[in-house]
Amino acid sequence: MTTATHPLSRDALKAQAKRLRKALEAEGNFISHGEALELLASQMGYRDWNTLSAVIGNRPSAPLAVGGRVSGHYLGQAFEADIVGLHALAGGEGGWRISLALDEAVDEMTRAGPDATTPSRLR
Repeated sequence: MTTATHPLSRDALKAQAKRLRKALEAEGNFISHGEALELLASQMGYRDWNTLSAVIGNRPSAPLAVGGRVSGHYLGQAFEADIVGLHALAGGEGGWRISLALDEAVDEMTRAGPDATTPSRLR
């Protein structure tokens, strides 16, 4: 069995299972929510969902967790995204590398101007 190096929460895993189930359904593969949870547990190296669930316990959702949602500003532009990956840097002491699936692309050539409402092209 492997253990995760990123913060997990039951809510984040259930949300991930829901997205997996929806994606498989779109391809014509129908599975139950329970089967999606079992698949996630197996992919993470656990025997079954009950084992994974016991390992993560009933702790509240972590501030950052795979399957969670984040929002903020990048280059002065608002964004919302799903967290699709977390990697601990220096054992978690050095911060985290976060992989996001943005809801909409961020234009890296444009950023907010001096008044933070007017876009200005980078030169």
